[in-house]
Amino acid sequence: MPDSARFPILPGRFDDSRFRRLIELAGPSMAAALLRQLDEDLGTCRRRFAAALTTSDFGGLRFSSHDLIALAGSCGAETLHDLAKSVNACAHSRLLSPILTMHDEIEAELDALLSVIRTSLDVEDIKW
Repeated sequence: MPDSARFPILPGRFDDSRFRRLIELAGPSMAAALLRQLDEDLGTCRRRFAAALTTSDFGGLRFSSHDLIALAGSCGAETLHDLAKSVNACAHSRLLSPILTMHDEIEAELDALLSVIRTSLDVEDIKW
């Protein structure tokens, strides 16, 4: 199990124990693969969200925010999880302005979560 003291701190609320539990559940043989997949999935989600936001595609915003709810929740990124839930509710109500207002905070939270994931992969002395 990686030493959580080596991970950067996420802005907002972050449940470190949930992140560590996710890695533990993956086990030593699959933890690195899981983290790489999370990195890829979050990047895909970010691109889909940006594209949907640019075109005011409420269906795309619902889809990408739904994925982000699951990804952030499983990683313990609670602020990102709550923001994604708010985006999803706004997308269902076809309210673009609040989503635009949340965009910068979502980006910052995504950057921080991706940093934690990538740092976890880069720590050389972790015995995956």
